[in-house]
Amino acid sequence: MMVAEESSSAGMVDVQQYLLTAEADPKEEWRVLHRGLVATLKAADGDGAVALYMAVRKRGYTVPRGIYNGVINLCGNSSRVAVGLQIFEHMREAGHLPQENSYAFLVRERASRGAFAEGLQLVTDMVAQGLAPRLRTYAPLLQGLCAVPDMTMAWRVWAHMKGQGVVATPDLYVTMLRGASLSGDLWSMVATGEVDALLAELSYEVFELDGDLIEQLQQAFNAGLQEPVASMVSVESGGKGSCPACTSHLKAIGLTPREREKVRRALRVMATEKFPANGSAKASSAGGNGDSGSGSSSSSAAAADTLLNFAQWLRERAKFTAVVDAPNVAYHNQNFPGGCFQMAQVDAVVQKLEARGERVLVVCPERYLRAIIPNSTRFARLQRKRTVLSPQALAIIRSWEEKGILYRQVRYQLVLCCSYVPTLAGRCANTDNDDWYWMYLTVAFDNVAAPVTVVSNDLMRDHRLALLEPTPFVRWKRTQQMRYYFPRVALEGSTESLEVDLFDPPPFTRDIQVYISADVLKDWTKSQ
Repeated sequence: MMVAEESSSAGMVDVQQYLLTAEADPKEEWRVLHRGLVATLKAADGDGAVALYMAVRKRGYTVPRGIYNGVINLCGNSSRVAVGLQIFEHMREAGHLPQENSYAFLVRERASRGAFAEGLQLVTDMVAQGLAPRLRTYAPLLQGLCAVPDMTMAWRVWAHMKGQGVVATPDLYVTMLRGASLSGDLWSMVATGEVDALLAELSYEVFELDGDLIEQLQQAFNAGLQEPVASMVSVESGGKGSCPACTSHLKAIGLTPREREKVRRALRVMATEKFPANGSAKASSAGGNGDSGSGSSSSSAAAADTLLNFAQWLRERAKFTAVVDAPNVAYHNQNFPGGCFQMAQVDAVVQKLEARGERVLVVCPERYLRAIIPNSTRFARLQRKRTVLSPQALAIIRSWEEKGILYRQVRYQLVLCCSYVPTLAGRCANTDNDDWYWMYLTVAFDNVAAPVTVVSNDLMRDHRLALLEPTPFVRWKRTQQMRYYFPRVALEGSTESLEVDLFDPPPFTRDIQVYISADVLKDWTKSQ
């Protein structure tokens, strides 16, 4: 007996041959049928999957819930919608609850015939069942509703989707804006700030719009208008970011105050988790040498207090404008035999920043400010070698210390040497993470004309997931990280001066930025 006339699936061919050649044992027959079903589902062979499903049902075998959902999911093609609905009823009769992909099929079917209210009710039922809807659940409804004159239900579905935490794709944002424009709602939404909110959400989800999406946005704003009000122009990447159309200046979109506070809070949590509360380390207050303290002091509290004390120290002094990640700079291009921690490279960066009028803070663990220091280059690490600091390196450290004061904490401490303004010097244990401190400085203050930049080539892979969501994390790096390059690296014992190239963050970022002038609003009003 032929199960199906045609199929491109190898699994389907095997099943056909088997069923044509023998009176199969039921167990062996079910094994072959099930294997064929799985193969057709993996190959997304809708016709083959439907044919095998019908063969299984005809023979009276029990169909697993996963097979039901898989076959239904392949019935989205218009030629298979009817059979998909039939299989859905079979699944319910068998006592299986539909999964998200089955609901998505039903919603697509309702949207295809304009039954949008039924589609939304299906999504509501799905949520009540405890299933999490996905973008594919909502997209057919939104795409269909944006093509009708009244957008009321489209915004209801949109609100439901956002309420479930589903993230829309950029093209779906454009679809909603185009629908609002065609329905005549766009102008009122501009007046109420709803368009700004949509564009802000879009800019949070996507860093750079490609040319096709920009053109679609332009068409969305101009849809249904007698005269176009949206145009596409280019802004010179090397200039100041002045828009030739509206004369507004583009900005570098960085972290919001709320996001900066989130980083500060995350850093304190990271410090606490790094050193569990049952640790034996002690801490003393800032400003004194302190003693070992009582045994009840927890290391986790000490680690968190170190950051808080550092924050207080920052508040009491003039604002820094740049911070140098000393280990990152000192070890730059030093992974060769004889390479080591090069204080001269750090000093070259400091001097260049000072020459530009920056107020500089150098962050360096205390273990690298001793006469004998670790060598963490790849070659030296294998041999557990250490490095004796040269007289020149020790002189650099003394020059930093002579410009300021000593900031001490026992056990959990960090050396922070600043130039141009009074120096902070303290100590940190080898277990401290110096990254916490320069990261903290970049987000320490909310009301500043320009954010603090960090000189580092660190990719921050170890920290990104704990600190921020992907979009604000990338914005943070783009606007506050200054990269560097040494055309010629320092060699141990060399006294030659070093040149360093610094790469400033861009003056503006390629984000969606909304600037609506009075003239633009006037032109838009005339076009209505």
